[in-house]
Amino acid sequence: MAGFESAVTTAITSALCAYDLGEVRGITPVAGDFANQPHVVTTEVGRFFVKVLGPTHGSPLALARRHAYVDHLVAKGRRVPRLIGTRTSEPVARESGGAIEVQEYVKGQPLRAEDPDDAARAGEALARMHLSGADFVPPGAGPDSDPWGIDQDLERLRRREQQMQTYLPAPEVTQSVQELREGLTAAGGELTHADLPAGMVHGDVRPQHFLRDAVGEVWVTGLDRCRRAPLLVDVSALAHAFGDSAVTAYERLRTLTDPERRLAPTAIRLISIHSRI
Repeated sequence: MAGFESAVTTAITSALCAYDLGEVRGITPVAGDFANQPHVVTTEVGRFFVKVLGPTHGSPLALARRHAYVDHLVAKGRRVPRLIGTRTSEPVARESGGAIEVQEYVKGQPLRAEDPDDAARAGEALARMHLSGADFVPPGAGPDSDPWGIDQDLERLRRREQQMQTYLPAPEVTQSVQELREGLTAAGGELTHADLPAGMVHGDVRPQHFLRDAVGEVWVTGLDRCRRAPLLVDVSALAHAFGDSAVTAYERLRTLTDPERRLAPTAIRLISIHSRI
């Protein structure tokens, strides 16, 4: 493990030469369940949050969309960490076949799922992000694309089912997937209904991605998986992570449509199954 961390630190140090951030004075890994090996980097000009991106999140199209979306949210006044480009205005630095992304460092404490006030803060922050992204058009979106991301979500579900068959999960999980499939089939006509609002979703809603800073402001972080999809994708994850009080707070700013309400139990079940595989 020490050798792996040393290799990551070396890659980050090398990649940071592409940025105008000054001399590196310290690199500290961030503890927790994160896919992109985040580190806090201290340089002579300040502190930054650095991630090592895999092939999916580091692809040119994914990077273009995420950076354009973050810029859009910042311009709208939303509290999301700014993404920092290289000195040649590239979104990331490439190193050893991977991509190193640098963003503004936000000092704060994750919201607590068990605290009703924190849950409400998370719901309101997510609603503001959704409303601010309503007029955002992702780079590369064309008339023949899947604008709501529904095909991608269903394909993701099929892959999960294949994993389950491989790893022989508990019978109750298999039953849950079967019930979910039946629910999706029954609701299939509504999945493309105009009353199921779509937009840019966070894609990874969980407590550690909502930080409260020293003055009480809530920042939304961890936008690596943002994409265009039904907003219900995020709302369901919000309910799973923070409970009903978070959704109640969300609805103070954006009221759910009737189709969203009907599909919510199935969507929340999907989130629950994903968290158990």
